[in-house]
Amino acid sequence: MLKNDHWILEQARAGMIAPFEESLIRQIQLTPAQAVPALSYGLSSYGYDIRLNPEEFLIFRHIPGAVVNPKAFSPENLEPVALKRDEYGDYFIIPANSYGLGFSLEKIQMPPNVTVICLGKSTYARCFTGETKVKLVDGDFSFIELIDRAKKGDQLYGYGVENNEIVVQELVAPRYIEDSNLVRVTLDDGSFVDCTPDHKFMLRNGTWVEASQLKIDDSLRPIYQHSSHGYPTIFDSVLADNLESRKRAWRTVHQMTWDCLVRHGKAEQLSVDDCIHHKNGDIFNSHPQNLESLSRSEHLKLHNQCDQRYLAGGAKFKQCYETDPAFREKINKKLHSPESKAKAAFGSRDWKLSHENAQNLERCRTKRWSEADAKEKQSEVARQGIGALHRRNDITEEVLVSALLETGTIRGAARYLNVDRSAFRRFPQVMNSFRSGTLQHNHKVASVQTLKGIAPTYCLTAPETGNFALSNGIFVSNCGLIANTTPLEASWRGAITLEFSNASSTDCRIYANEGVVQLLFFEGEPCMTTYGDRLGKYQNQEGITLPLV
Repeated sequence: MLKNDHWILEQARAGMIAPFEESLIRQIQLTPAQAVPALSYGLSSYGYDIRLNPEEFLIFRHIPGAVVNPKAFSPENLEPVALKRDEYGDYFIIPANSYGLGFSLEKIQMPPNVTVICLGKSTYARCFTGETKVKLVDGDFSFIELIDRAKKGDQLYGYGVENNEIVVQELVAPRYIEDSNLVRVTLDDGSFVDCTPDHKFMLRNGTWVEASQLKIDDSLRPIYQHSSHGYPTIFDSVLADNLESRKRAWRTVHQMTWDCLVRHGKAEQLSVDDCIHHKNGDIFNSHPQNLESLSRSEHLKLHNQCDQRYLAGGAKFKQCYETDPAFREKINKKLHSPESKAKAAFGSRDWKLSHENAQNLERCRTKRWSEADAKEKQSEVARQGIGALHRRNDITEEVLVSALLETGTIRGAARYLNVDRSAFRRFPQVMNSFRSGTLQHNHKVASVQTLKGIAPTYCLTAPETGNFALSNGIFVSNCGLIANTTPLEASWRGAITLEFSNASSTDCRIYANEGVVQLLFFEGEPCMTTYGDRLGKYQNQEGITLPLV
């Protein structure tokens, strides 16, 4: 049974926790005249938040050729970290992608029928509700689904922002963090995110703001997914703002995934004659396991076997092609041989430049503007826009801005809206902004509200960028600092050795004399043998205790 604050208070007064704070402390008195906000510690409703001791903190250091062996642990793998102080308090620094050891300020003496579970505080592990969905290269999945996939051994690949550009990256360690208070961040499209108040959101300009500090109309860094020739494509509107980088604003998901594999040495750089092929034919699944590199010729042959657009001769030809390997090889060789390709290219070029083609084009133009019916038809087309589904007065400034930034070109916006480009002349300011690269597309904050009660929260780690994309098209920070400690068994005594890993790509502070880990106390029937009865090797530890075998 989970024990409440009444029970914890009674046991602490009997010596279970020392030193002990009977309420949740939220401020530290640095000097007689200066008090600063603290990462809370002390007694809570159903637990106790312990503090990090300022006396000692160690981090792993890299020793070339050295391998950490838990059965023969060498203290040389660790180096002490100096305690620092500024206006926020005392702190140690854990380098990016590093690991550190500290110990609790409090000493614990466990009753013989109680076990403690230790959880990292949400201040260091910012998190989301379990149904929040993360955008991956093979679909959108909730944290609950990601945890299940990770347990099965699946690798997870999503998106992040690195050097102001959207990239594909591997995401690791989706996990439950703790039950936390929440805020709801609602966007202008009606979607929302429920998360801890201190979780950081990336603004369009690349800066970070905690959820509780977001303001209405704050523009978040967006990620848009569209289709290019049927393939899922990521549109980076921030790149599209800049004329120099606008060509890179559109990238297919499978190409971005392949670039990620190349960056980490898991695939070779593609040559101009190579293509990326989806093994199972599902172009919406760009997981690395579903991608392979094929030569352009092999790729065409593979698709020709199942795409009858490339087959001529009707049902009989199709039957021969599918059942006779020799016939199929002959046709493929003929279609894809260098000679056939060169002949087709020269034929197309010669026809475009031929006198006959020029005469045909001239006859068509003359007919189009000489016949009364044709003139009326062309006038109506001009009034509505070529191939229009909407009249020109249906094109508003908002619609035009969205089309320009989603397609990336004026011609593309005209095709997207099914109007002639002349329909855009009514909006010279929008067009000038687009041509100069100052037109922007935003995901804006509509509201931020505090939710009642607490709920289970979850997060994951993005080792490469320290951030990841949610399914509603925004970027958030990952859990940077992860606290880990083993359960405290019945009758165990001592200071708790605390393990911390900084999974983010930036250095992280960890504050001494402030809360770092929450203890949850569970009471059960008395066990046959307690930790004290069997003389456990970590009994009565005082400071940082290294692995013992």
